Amino acid sequence: MGFYVWMKQAGEGCGYSIGCGERLVPVEGETVQEATNEAHRVFEYHGFGSHEECQPQECKLMQEVADLMPEVVKHVDRHQEAKHNEEKAAKLKQLERLKRELGVV
Repeated sequence: MGFYVWMKQAGEGCGYSIGCGERLVPVEGETVQEATNEAHRVFEYHGFGSHEECQPQECKLMQEVADLMPEVVKHVDRHQEAKHNEEKAAKLKQLERLKRELGVV
């Protein structure tokens, strides 16, 4: 499982853009301590806390617990299937209405 450093700078970032002033950066490490040590390099690279406009407000080390992409795929598939079924039902309803209008049995 991987580790990530989430950093949020103080203030609203740039022009109130969503997510501006926030970063989620993967870091190497097999343990929390190793990942924490690597996080210091991330702070330096991104200038976190070293500039007046980039003062830290929050910073967290996060550990990946699970890959949720398989669940996302299932979720998307269910929605696509439901949409397909709704479209098919609407077409069948329209077909039945046209049959009645045209007197086709």
